[in-house]
Amino acid sequence: MNTHIRQIAVIAGLVFGTVSAQAQVATDWNGSGTLTWSQLTVETLNVGDMKVYSFGDTVAYPTVTPDNTYDSIAVGIPSTGAQWLPAEGTPNQLLSWQTAGGFRIDAPPVLGVSSGGSVTVSNLDVNFATGQVSATVLAGNSGTSTRSVIWTFDSSVVQVSTDASPQWPSLHDVSIDIPVLSLTHSGQSLLASGLNLQYLGGLTLQVSGDNYASLTINGTLPGPADFTVAVVPEPATWALMGLGLVGLAGLSRAQSRQSCAESV
Repeated sequence: MNTHIRQIAVIAGLVFGTVSAQAQVATDWNGSGTLTWSQLTVETLNVGDMKVYSFGDTVAYPTVTPDNTYDSIAVGIPSTGAQWLPAEGTPNQLLSWQTAGGFRIDAPPVLGVSSGGSVTVSNLDVNFATGQVSATVLAGNSGTSTRSVIWTFDSSVVQVSTDASPQWPSLHDVSIDIPVLSLTHSGQSLLASGLNLQYLGGLTLQVSGDNYASLTINGTLPGPADFTVAVVPEPATWALMGLGLVGLAGLSRAQSRQSCAESV
């Protein structure tokens, strides 16, 4: 019986590990990303009179209204690399994209909003296969950073475009647009604790959580122009895989019973 269980485990590993077993290619991404805050998030920052600054090798692009509040906020973040799957006869799939820098948010003491604090977000890792964005978050001045998934997104709505007439045949300008980044529960907790948000501050953060920001990645990649991003498998795909494993388990059990009957 144990032999059959081990066989099923091996087959399951082969099924679920197919993508990871393919030859991933790590490349230096000659470009950068632009993280743009949604209008809801901008209003949240204005409520608490918070300020956004660049961190590391990044550039902040805020626009300010006449009353000295934010009208819009964007941060340009250079890339440190990417992983993608070159495929024969199918579009090349971008699996992940990384950065080193990020941004910092400072919150002054504002009655009912924040007792004062700061949060630094850096080292972004955008995983297109899982629809998650991990980052290193330093909340407050404790000096202790946390690595966590702070945003999620729907890979199926990510828009990818390439130049139709590249200057060099072997290099293609690629633009990837993630229209909505939603804060995870962990991301909300880290921001709220680092900025020391109070009642009104916590409520406004929750309102903007489902549409915190968007991310556009522009860069140049070698290879063919046929290009896409990895997408999370549909639930039906996982269900079919599960049914296949159940069938294998049933077959193994039947074979085991037959062997026992023959031995008797």
